[in-house]
Amino acid sequence: MKDDKNRAIAYFKLKDIEARQISKKKSGKKPDLELYIDNSLFGICEIKSIVDYEFIGEHSDPTNNKIQNKIHEASKQFSAYNADHKVPNILLLAIIYLTQGHFYAIL
Repeated sequence: MKDDKNRAIAYFKLKDIEARQISKKKSGKKPDLELYIDNSLFGICEIKSIVDYEFIGEHSDPTNNKIQNKIHEASKQFSAYNADHKVPNILLLAIIYLTQGHFYAIL
């Protein structure tokens, strides 16, 4: 979700970390962001969103399976983009839930 990516970028900015989106023009699986401090790459970040109906298990797939699937997806993206682990891979889970007609997100 684009909002989750924007929230993550804003969070990293608060920590003096520049989060740059990885070009979608590059082919293959890839994570969402490259993270820089003082113009030096120090990490790769993938953001996975879990919406409330997935998280609380309203579908037939239990919550732990949803989270496990998101981790597995991210792992494939990290392996394709940063296979030699030159920098750390960071997985950010964004949990979105609806309460009293308002959406809330936890990063």
